[in-house]
Amino acid sequence: MTIGLINQFQQPDLDAVRRTPEAQKELHRLRKATRGVEAIFLKMLISEMRKGSVQSMFGDSLEAKIYADFLDEAVAAQVASGRGIGIGDMLYQRMEEILLRQLAAQEMVGGTANADVPKPDSSMEVNR
Repeated sequence: MTIGLINQFQQPDLDAVRRTPEAQKELHRLRKATRGVEAIFLKMLISEMRKGSVQSMFGDSLEAKIYADFLDEAVAAQVASGRGIGIGDMLYQRMEEILLRQLAAQEMVGGTANADVPKPDSSMEVNR
């Protein structure tokens, strides 16, 4: 058990866990993933809004539809990379505590995310 990460009631100190290098790396990955989810949602929203318009500003050819799809994706990615519409932030806030608790639990048992997967050693080798 690591001093400082766990208090006297065996509740993880999430602020201490948050400051660890591993947590910083995982939180960065989580932020990137939640922004990606928001970008996908925004692209779907923009594409559906475009379908509701009477006529596409690019025409009705296959090339125009492909260009409109690329434009929708670029707009969605740009919006999500900034402040977005809040879906990415909401997901991040909900999942951040879960992630930190998971990392604290792994620290308590002294393992990593793959602690239950046996490490290969020479006794496990198969002769062919």
